[in-house]
Amino acid sequence: MKRALLAATAILSSSFVAVPAYAGINDNIPLNPINDTTGLTPQQVCDAVLRPNDDHSGFQTAPTDEEDNVVLSSTLVTDSTPWQQVGTGTPTYSGYGNFDSTYHHNGSSPNVWTGADANTATYPTSDLYFHQHYHQIVGSTFGCAVWKDPGGAGHGPDAIYPPGLQSTGNSTVTGSNDVPADDYIDHSGGPVTTGGSYHDTNVLICISPNNVTKGKPGTWTQKNGFTGSCSAANTAAGGQVISGNAPN
Repeated sequence: MKRALLAATAILSSSFVAVPAYAGINDNIPLNPINDTTGLTPQQVCDAVLRPNDDHSGFQTAPTDEEDNVVLSSTLVTDSTPWQQVGTGTPTYSGYGNFDSTYHHNGSSPNVWTGADANTATYPTSDLYFHQHYHQIVGSTFGCAVWKDPGGAGHGPDAIYPPGLQSTGNSTVTGSNDVPADDYIDHSGGPVTTGGSYHDTNVLICISPNNVTKGKPGTWTQKNGFTGSCSAANTAAGGQVISGNAPN
């Protein structure tokens, strides 16, 4: 029987981590806690506290103050790849279409502008959004009581609890959880170009003849994909070409 118990103790001793050196019965030094990560039960950890498990000693051990589903550790994990990139700063637009009829001049310039939709916008900087979560290790916490009852149950409350063999703060791992956390935002992202319609964008559609040639009568120059009549747009804008280079 003694040989079998010693063999069982050897198996337990090789399956847990951070096992303290055996404290003698007369020592008054509290044991260091055992934080097992190999799947031992609380009772198996407490049995390991009692090493060497001498079957003639008469000592017994049992978990005390056990709490289950305790978060033993929590680590914040950030994804390596952003799930979203959002442009920041003042964009530049391109791919204009759907020109409206809000023809106007900017200041005293003879050029004509109007509203339009842009198919793309290029931002000089961007925010990068990364998902995050807490990786939690879950388990049980407990103490270990070690005692001997010399006279047995019939001799009253004469059990011996050697101070040096009692322990607290032991734990075993039972599982893990991933708990979502707020996104991490990196504000140092580079330029980004996005597609879509960007309404109420003012765009230059016509350069006046004064900006094209010094010879008369001169011609309007359409810009940014505008295909309508610049002369009509200028008239609708309520302005005159500022020079004698008005087109025929």
